[in-house]
Amino acid sequence: MNKLMNLVAMFFAPLANDVATVATTALTSTAPSATGIEERTVSDTVRHLFPNFPTMSLIQSGLPGKDLKRTRGLIRKTPVNGTKYECFNYTPMAVEFTVSTYTSGTSLIVFDATGLSLKMCLVDTTNHTVCRIGAININTLTVTSVGSTTFSSAVGRKLLVLAPAYAENSSSPYILINSEENLYNILEINRFPAAISASNAGNPFYGKNYWQRVRQQVLMEGFRKVENSAIFSERASGTGLTTTDGTLSDAFRTTRGIWHWAVGGGASYDAGGNMTHEKFVKNLPLAMNTTVGSMSKLVMYCSRNVKADMQLWVLDKLMITKEGTLKKFGVDADIFMAGGMEIEVIVHDAFNQGDNLYSAIIFDTERVEYNYKAKRLERGKMVSGDFHPLLGIQANDVDGVEDDIIGEWGIGVDDGGSTMTIISNWSA
Repeated sequence: MNKLMNLVAMFFAPLANDVATVATTALTSTAPSATGIEERTVSDTVRHLFPNFPTMSLIQSGLPGKDLKRTRGLIRKTPVNGTKYECFNYTPMAVEFTVSTYTSGTSLIVFDATGLSLKMCLVDTTNHTVCRIGAININTLTVTSVGSTTFSSAVGRKLLVLAPAYAENSSSPYILINSEENLYNILEINRFPAAISASNAGNPFYGKNYWQRVRQQVLMEGFRKVENSAIFSERASGTGLTTTDGTLSDAFRTTRGIWHWAVGGGASYDAGGNMTHEKFVKNLPLAMNTTVGSMSKLVMYCSRNVKADMQLWVLDKLMITKEGTLKKFGVDADIFMAGGMEIEVIVHDAFNQGDNLYSAIIFDTERVEYNYKAKRLERGKMVSGDFHPLLGIQANDVDGVEDDIIGEWGIGVDDGGSTMTIISNWSA
């Protein structure tokens, strides 16, 4: 994506905004004053008051139709053929169960027995006594003690599943496998047009390359919104691909962003309004799903407020940190250590808005994909659906020009979001 943005930026060169007004129609020449238009001197440099786009910067480089180089730590860029794209995910069977009612050494109830089968053995992780399951009635287990110490447990204790023990010359063994999950997401279509009258396109009073700068500003405005969608967008409910807008009388597609993948399949940690370095180092890693490993390339999006707290931990010598590895891709990041894992912390503008200020999300960049439509029909030709310019979309009788940036894209994950973790209530 970063190479694509560079190519588009070369075409859409650098709009000075005298007044921060929002244009909703083609840009036309301003009305002359009573004394005429004075000649203006305008700086060649235009300040772009935009935050950086870390998600777009973290997408692996490559152009549509070319081989994409796989780079460790970056989001994969993958073309897909259909509007709905799928992948399969296998979630391991549960190996830990919680006792809800303890009757005796031969009978107990767990909160959820899903994943248990007859002949499996269990160990109480508090006293390490062992039993074997002889019967399962919903969540009630009938067990047989194993060993010289009678099996015992208590409400709230954790039971760890051991291998199933079979008699000699046994038959009809129980299959140990979970069903695969069919994950999917939807491509959404984004468009960012820029329009100008023929007279205003050559306006000499706004510095050099005015029309080119207008188009570049539109591109930057658009990608800022795409950046936010990549995190917080959600797809249509149920199994439908579209959402109906009763006001505009149309049906539109939206993709599921990183946040909602985390909500659906990831973990969560509530900091209780008072996140401390000890909670970050010890409690947060325990709240993560077991699919998160010490070798996972973890990135954390957060607000300036959150990172300021973490920097204070460093100043107080309570936290180990080092320079991030993503700066070479244009992303300002610092690595913080937590429970043997490295988490690359990035301030993201979307988390500086509203109540996002007190939240954060951790995800493995290598489990995330940026997907785009491999081929779509435009003006009688099949072209890539990745973001690209579509020039001259104005009607034939329009005395002006309208160009467009269009893309058909979505966010995919290959693990159902299980390696993602949402942090809430960082501070009050």
